[in-house]
Amino acid sequence: MVKDSNFEPLDSIVRNNTGILLHYVYAEDHGWSMTLFDGDKEVSQYICNWDDEIRIEDSKFDLQPFFNRGLISESSPISEQLHPHTFDELFDNKPYYRMAQELGLIYYYWTSYHTVEYRENEYKYLIHNTRDDD
Repeated sequence: MVKDSNFEPLDSIVRNNTGILLHYVYAEDHGWSMTLFDGDKEVSQYICNWDDEIRIEDSKFDLQPFFNRGLISESSPISEQLHPHTFDELFDNKPYYRMAQELGLIYYYWTSYHTVEYRENEYKYLIHNTRDDD
């Protein structure tokens, strides 16, 4: 979680990444997204937003990098849930939670930087203070 990141990966974190980095966002009131990096190279991106309609941006999305790195099993049914056609389908199947669970993420419910900042004791094992020297 990065202060003032506006739901986007922070360039200095991506630029200094030497391994696999996942930027996962779930904002329950308007959408979810994930971007996978290998080093500083973006290898996959998926965005699903909703307000009056469901909008999916998947032109840069590829599950193969997740499979190749052992992050998701190739037998996973998750790909079938990433293109909901209705709000009922979206909210019944909860692909935003299913993907997080498939990836083994622990903290994936709606949590913002400000939530953590104001309720620090509840997140004491999650907080890692870092500084952006750029």
